[in-house]
Amino acid sequence: MKNIAKTIFTISLMAGALVSCSDEVLMSDGEGSVNFDVKVNAEAKPATRAADETTLAENCIVYVYNSQGLIRKYRGTNSLPDALVLKSGNYRVTAAAGDSVPASFTDRYFKGEQAFVVSAGSKESVSVTCKLANSAVVVDFGNISEALSDYKVVVGNAAGELEYTSDKEGVNGYFMMDAGETSLNWTISGTQLDGSVYEKSGVIENVKPAYLYTIKASYSSTPAENGGALITIDVAEEEIVTKEVTVTAAPKFMLNGGRNIDQPVVSMPDAFVSNVAVYCTSACALKSVVVNGKDNLFTSRFALPDDEFEILSMSEDYRNSLAAAGLTYTYDYNSTDDNAIAKISFAKEMLNKLPEGDFYITFTATDVRDKVRLYEMHLQITDASVATVTIDVNDVYTSHATIYGTILKSDLTGLQFRYRAQGATDWTTVDATVDGTQMSAAITGLTAGTTYEYQAICDGFTVADVMTFTTEVAAQLPNNSFENWQTGSGAYLIYGSGESMFWDSGNHGSATMNKNVTTYDLNLYHSGSRSLYMKSQFVGIGSIGKFAAGNIFVGKYLKTDGTDGILGWGREFNSRPTQLTGYVKYSPVTIDNNSGVVDGATGMDKGQIFIALWDDSKETDSNTGESWPKIIKTKSSERMLFDSNSEHIIAYGTIIFTEATEGDGLVPFTINLEYRSNKRPSAIILTCSASYYGDYFCGGNGSQMWLDDLQLVYE
Repeated sequence: MKNIAKTIFTISLMAGALVSCSDEVLMSDGEGSVNFDVKVNAEAKPATRAADETTLAENCIVYVYNSQGLIRKYRGTNSLPDALVLKSGNYRVTAAAGDSVPASFTDRYFKGEQAFVVSAGSKESVSVTCKLANSAVVVDFGNISEALSDYKVVVGNAAGELEYTSDKEGVNGYFMMDAGETSLNWTISGTQLDGSVYEKSGVIENVKPAYLYTIKASYSSTPAENGGALITIDVAEEEIVTKEVTVTAAPKFMLNGGRNIDQPVVSMPDAFVSNVAVYCTSACALKSVVVNGKDNLFTSRFALPDDEFEILSMSEDYRNSLAAAGLTYTYDYNSTDDNAIAKISFAKEMLNKLPEGDFYITFTATDVRDKVRLYEMHLQITDASVATVTIDVNDVYTSHATIYGTILKSDLTGLQFRYRAQGATDWTTVDATVDGTQMSAAITGLTAGTTYEYQAICDGFTVADVMTFTTEVAAQLPNNSFENWQTGSGAYLIYGSGESMFWDSGNHGSATMNKNVTTYDLNLYHSGSRSLYMKSQFVGIGSIGKFAAGNIFVGKYLKTDGTDGILGWGREFNSRPTQLTGYVKYSPVTIDNNSGVVDGATGMDKGQIFIALWDDSKETDSNTGESWPKIIKTKSSERMLFDSNSEHIIAYGTIIFTEATEGDGLVPFTINLEYRSNKRPSAIILTCSASYYGDYFCGGNGSQMWLDDLQLVYE
């Protein structure tokens, strides 16, 4: 088969903006420095390569770990330091780029890991290559159109599938293979010339990541023995071939004075008190920086010779003419570290010539590797008393939000906001709280998942811009009453047929020995027809075996490693509840399984439920290749457990049952979530266990927990 050309994208580092490119790295005794060279394997498709390179460079996430866990996280090449100072010791760096989805014609996922050592006074350079984690499939329909119409090939597994029609011929489809999955099923179908339906299926065995599998169909006009079309399907396998090319992120813009580049630069007429500067930083030399004053802004308002010019190639005379009008620039390139910074400054006297209105200046930066970044600066000159400010998404919850405005004049009275659901007729008005030139208001009683309009006003006048925000969705947990179940590989699966997995149990290993310690109970429940039932017990024959704690968690059981488990904890989740409520019955017994692993684990067993809202960080398991918010390993030599003090936790809450619950039925419980940050989460982690020390295979043989009707509560 013809080789498919590939590339290794080398993501270069970018120096910190607005600092000298020659700053020395300062290290104390016992410290060393390290820089990272991150590479990504991907196809070199001329039509899409530039976009691929930019996307991968900007979305690549780099994690740095020491023996205690994660210590640094960087998103995108612009955030990577040119030198990271670390204490002497052993470390590892992992990197991931792209999107991990079950099946896609566009989304690919890359991951890699590299260990390194930092010694006192050393300056290390560490390279980590993110290899393609997907398996690729392409379909060649050959001359099949002579025998079939409306033909297609469907390829997939339990996680996802893709449909290849004639317009997808020659297009790669990408598949993520779940733990234990080594095959892809294919089915070709169509309508024969006589109007009958043709269908044929097969399996691609031993599917490996970073391999391309070509399904080639061919038709022979010689009739088959049964009189139908003779169609042959061949599958060819080819390992991805690579070559190396250097890639950097596109240049980056920023404003001086800590201004938000996404917000207008707002001023009253003749009220600028300082210059406004635009900075452009780049991880390599800049080729050009083009500045354009839209709608004849430069020539009509600032008396400049042109409305568009390129600053790096202009003559000295032209540069002096710009400076005389109040526009100056500087450009510095550091060849040693290969980074650059350009500064374009507009004098306050120049800007104070602007009348009321909205004015726009665009900047187009191109580096020597032809990466391009655009920025449009919005100058808003207004005689309004107040201006509405775009809301921070972290200030918007399900039923309340904090809105902001800017005070543009002194000695104002009657500062207020008004707001309404988008499309509504009537406004609600609230008084503003004033802090210097900032005004704000906390508004409550909002409806979840609804878009609202808001506006800053003064003395009843509504000249400020109208802005919008959308409240969070009051998301709930799927199958939160545990009514839907099915069985698979001997284990009870906590989702119905045709539903997506959300919950799983760590007891798949015990299920292989015909002991399901996590099931359901049809006789004891709060509502519906059943409850979740967890019973901790020793699983084995005689003295040979292991203690298994009845448990469930949000996520997926990835793999059995001997008699231990590897689990992926967490699912995508973007809302911020304040409580978790539900119904529980707990019946513990004395701890009788503890091989001295857990000090002080004696007396009565304990049960636990805990919930955590997680940021966007993920971990990749080297055994399965899967990435999850948190990887759990119970094997003593590789043990990785949950840390309730993790820096990735946005909110956390737990309840520990130290004794049996009252009565014979389920009783209500409430867990309050304590927030450590106002950020919106990316994932939810939730675990319930009948034995508190179950991760260490320690607990009471016969401790039981029933659970039903979990509910997330929002303010």
